Amino acid sequence: MKKSKIKKVFSGILFGVVIASITAVIISLLFGMRFYSVQTGSMYPTYPVGTMVLVEPAKFDDISEGDVITFQPSGSSVVTHRVVGIDKENRLLETKGDNNNTKDGAPVKAKDIIGRVRLGVPFVGYVALFIRTVFGKIVLGVILLSVIFISFIKGNRDDDEKEEQTEKSDE
Repeated sequence: MKKSKIKKVFSGILFGVVIASITAVIISLLFGMRFYSVQTGSMYPTYPVGTMVLVEPAKFDDISEGDVITFQPSGSSVVTHRVVGIDKENRLLETKGDNNNTKDGAPVKAKDIIGRVRLGVPFVGYVALFIRTVFGKIVLGVILLSVIFISFIKGNRDDDEKEEQTEKSDE
């Protein structure tokens, strides 16, 4: 591959990541939605490992059987599973991962509901998980600094070439 094609691909990927990040922040701020990365296969094939899910805030009364919700039981990690039963009287939800053989052990309390999944984007969650690590932050920093450095060098080289062309045309 030529250097210019590699630069175009690299620039396109970087541009896409920047736009996706800005979009995620704007959506979060405007609509109160949050993003989570699927880290287990319990929701396969609906949301495979590495999927980024967009979760909108939802109250107990807004949730229906069949909805996929994200919740966090006290002292536990965040979970995204499908609602398979609703106990309106006690305000509890029964949930189950699509890929699991049995329902979850404990019902979800209304206070533990984060929201309802609106969208899942495969593979994007891997990037988010990687960037959360120390190594991922270092890699991202190196990439950004490299892009800035390359842009600076390229800008200086272009200026030098323009100056040379101007000098040649003046002769």
